[in-house]
Amino acid sequence: MPLAAVPASDAPRRSAVARRLVLAFGSNLALFAIALVVILRAMSQLDTADAEVGHFDRAKHAGHRVAALVREQYIHQAHTIIEGNRSHLDHYSSIAKATSDAVIAMRAASDTADERARANEIAVLVRKNDEDFRAETLPAIERGEIDKVRELHAATELVVVRALDTVEELSMRFEERSEAAQARADRLRMRTRWTALLCFGLSALLVVLTAVLTTRSISSRVAALRAAARELGRGDLKRRTRLTGTDEFAEIAHGIDEMAADLERHQEQILRANRLASIGQVAAGVAHEINNPLGVILGYVKTMRRTPARDDEGLDVIEEEANQCRRIVEGLLDLARPQELSSETFDLVALARDGVERLEASGALDGHDVSVRADTTTVIVTADPGRLRQVFVNILTNAAEATPSGGKIAVEIASNAEGAAVLTVRDSGTGIPGAVRARLFEPFVTTKRGGVGLGLAIAQSIMEAHRGRITCDVAGGDGGTAVHITLPAKQRGTSSVEQT
Repeated sequence: MPLAAVPASDAPRRSAVARRLVLAFGSNLALFAIALVVILRAMSQLDTADAEVGHFDRAKHAGHRVAALVREQYIHQAHTIIEGNRSHLDHYSSIAKATSDAVIAMRAASDTADERARANEIAVLVRKNDEDFRAETLPAIERGEIDKVRELHAATELVVVRALDTVEELSMRFEERSEAAQARADRLRMRTRWTALLCFGLSALLVVLTAVLTTRSISSRVAALRAAARELGRGDLKRRTRLTGTDEFAEIAHGIDEMAADLERHQEQILRANRLASIGQVAAGVAHEINNPLGVILGYVKTMRRTPARDDEGLDVIEEEANQCRRIVEGLLDLARPQELSSETFDLVALARDGVERLEASGALDGHDVSVRADTTTVIVTADPGRLRQVFVNILTNAAEATPSGGKIAVEIASNAEGAAVLTVRDSGTGIPGAVRARLFEPFVTTKRGGVGLGLAIAQSIMEAHRGRITCDVAGGDGGTAVHITLPAKQRGTSSVEQT
């Protein structure tokens, strides 16, 4: 029997350890990818927040510039009033133009409707201040109307104060929004920092756990394989790794276990072959020496039976024991010599029925309820029908001898999961003790009174020659014995049949 090997179809299958490592590294890459996505998204949000902060800072700066220019415009108006002429008017015009431009910039930086409304209000006030100064105050200065100028200047001051208050309110609004944007940016930076640290920390933890678990798993399984290999190397062929799983170590362990089982079977076969060889050598050496005296003894028995003064009872004992010796020698020779088979293709169901009919005709099955059941009409096998009938008749005879009168014997022909044909003989006898059942197919092991113990050993030798097997176990609820003959089947029928 060839040693077990990993099927070729399993070769392309991806390594289970590799799958585990790929999963671990894939998880790390996934964490890195998540961290990268989170960081990139946070950076985008940070860019938006920073842009908002910059925008509001520019808006604040525009508000401050407007306030400063409005004050400066008012100061230039005051200088013109103090000097009482137009000498300062050119410089005032440039400041007025700058103030108008700053108001336009502040209004452009306003986002909400309220902010734009306030910016428009400031623009109106600044424009009114300039227009009133040019249209009313300057002519009054030129006419020397001091009281009128003072009155107009007071009114201008109120407009300026109102404009400055509005600018201050709008600048405070810009300040609040700038601070909120800055706080949001700070939170985003903090969250990004902690997210990155968490992802990288989890990744490092996963790497450590993966390394520890993988190392522990591999080292423990390697240790189990090494221990099993060491025990097998010391000759303990019953040692098994018993590793479970679907990875390469489990496959190697399964192969080692099958190899050990095959080696154990081979060793048993070799030991049995050596025992049979020893028996054959002994049988071959003494068969001639024993057969000749047995022939003489039996010859004298026949001669003595012809004499008037004979002891029939004593002669019967001598003849029976001599025939028993001859049967032992013939059994030893059958067991020792190689089994020569004459293969034919035939129906195993028909052979079983024929064997039952022959034993019933001989009276060997009297007083027993014998049934033959098959799961199909025919079970075609290729074997030596004579040798197979010899095995079947031997087993059926043993079952009849072990079953009390009125007991049941069932002959079943079926197919097992491997597609082999199985012929089973079940009896309702007292059964066979477990210790004896384990050695039942060894030479000279028997449970029958007066039995030789070679029949089942010869049956096993015949089945091994057929590349089949013969096994024995407990029949079931009846407490009897079930003997199974297994050999490859070629073809089966389709319907069930039973004969009683």
